[in-house]
Amino acid sequence: MLREACAVVGLAHPFRYDDPAAALALVADSDLDAVERFYPYGHDPDLAPLEELIAEEELLRTGGSDAHDRTLGVAGPAGDDWASIRVALGVDSGA
Repeated sequence: MLREACAVVGLAHPFRYDDPAAALALVADSDLDAVERFYPYGHDPDLAPLEELIAEEELLRTGGSDAHDRTLGVAGPAGDDWASIRVALGVDSGA
């Protein structure tokens, strides 16, 4: 239903779960479009497994800072990642 409404479906902040590896494994076995890559975790998780999953599953990188912290707007996708999201949503053709 969400895809029919022009939505990108993804897993938010995988490194906030008790078992990040299990959360990432669920993404690999799903039909998700994206995973949150850019997020102010307050610590420095090893992002290599996430980057490998993104590449293997051809996932979009999403991100941002929201109500989980006091400071808004400190994290988010870079230009190329935004462009991929816009193409996935049908906003841009990617040309």
